[in-house]
Amino acid sequence: MCQIWDEIREEGVMMGKEENALKMIADNLPLETIARYTGLPLERIKELAEAKPALSFLE
Repeated sequence: MCQIWDEIREEGVMMGKEENALKMIADNLPLETIARYTGLPLERIKELAEAKPALSFLE
């Protein structure tokens, strides 16, 4: 049972990091800076940046 809660918590943490990254992308911060501050891999930041126009309806 604890493993399920750990997975849910980790997913929530990841979602928070990605949400913050999207905000930083919207503010035009350098992708390398976003990766450093969020702890997300640069490749994931690039994926989020490429998907940003498609996600603009969520704002």
